[in-house]
Amino acid sequence: MLRQEENPNYDPMTVGAYTLRGRLLVGSNVKNPSSLPVTLAVRTAKYTIVEAYVPEEDIYMMVGEDPLDYLPATIPALLSNDELEDIPAVWDLDTIDAEISDFYVVEGMFNLPVYLENPDDIQPMVFVFVDEPDSQILSMTQLNDSGSGMRRAAAKQAKGIPGYTAHKYRVERLYEDGTVKEQVMTLYLKNQ
Repeated sequence: MLRQEENPNYDPMTVGAYTLRGRLLVGSNVKNPSSLPVTLAVRTAKYTIVEAYVPEEDIYMMVGEDPLDYLPATIPALLSNDELEDIPAVWDLDTIDAEISDFYVVEGMFNLPVYLENPDDIQPMVFVFVDEPDSQILSMTQLNDSGSGMRRAAAKQAKGIPGYTAHKYRVERLYEDGTVKEQVMTLYLKNQ
């Protein structure tokens, strides 16, 4: 049994090497006549986030639904010890408008456990497609890289989504009542 009073310098939340002392609890069939103590060497460490992974599958939801019902609670991240760990994520809902059909890059922050650091401020991100009910996409035409239609995509690219390139598309939708509407969407395609 390890007791705090026998190990006053041990702080599991502080990086360091510790020698912990305690007493061996034994059953009635084991003898410890000299009351030999238990000594345990412990080393605590902090790791850093090296990279956050974007989920392979985009999230699909309908207009009016709550994004929190779809956004993952954790995002896998590569740590400085070369381990992959699922880290809790807190999502910035200002980066998505659940009332407007579009493709969104939803960003967030990691809720770090005490043994992790994030000095490079690496943030989790997911791609979400908010679709309109009672409609179907008739066509998608890629727009060229010039003009005002690319401003939002260029701003996102300037911010940087490593490994992805933004592409603008003109999308035609057919609704159940027979109307056809156009909108411009930005899709982020993984670089090959």
